[in-house]
Amino acid sequence: MLLIIGVVLAVSGIVGVYTCVRASDRAMSQTAWLKAPGSVIGAEVRYDGEMYYPSITYEYTYSSAKFTGTKFKSALLQYNWRGPSERVVQRFPKGASIEVYVNPDNPREAVLEPGGTAGYSFIIVIACISILAGAFTIIKGLW
Repeated sequence: MLLIIGVVLAVSGIVGVYTCVRASDRAMSQTAWLKAPGSVIGAEVRYDGEMYYPSITYEYTYSSAKFTGTKFKSALLQYNWRGPSERVVQRFPKGASIEVYVNPDNPREAVLEPGGTAGYSFIIVIACISILAGAFTIIKGLW
C-alpha cells in the first residue's frame, strides 16, 4: 500500500512540476510580445461567492485592427479578501490609456502584465515536496 501511495505522490508531483514549468515559460514569453496602445473600457472587482478577482476589459489596436481583451495577467491568483483585487482595479480606471502586450502570432491574445505570477514558483515547490514525499514513501515501502 505504501508503494501505491508513494507512486501517486511522486507522479502527481512530476506532473505538477511539468505543467507549471510549461505555463511559466509561456507566461515569460509574453515579455517579448509586441506592445500596442489601448484603453480600459471597464474595471471592477468580481466575487464568485468564494473568491475575489479583478475583472478588466480593454480595447487595443494592433496592425490597424481593433481587439478587445480581458486577460490581466497569466495565472492570476484569486483572493479570499477584496483588497488585492481592489488595488489592481484602481491601477486601471475606466478610460485610462494603457500598453497592451499582444501575441504577434495571434493578435486576439493579449495581456496587460506579462510574465505570470509568483504563484508558479509556489506550486512548483509544493510539487517538488510531493515528489520527495513520494520517493521517501516508496523507499519506506520497499524496506
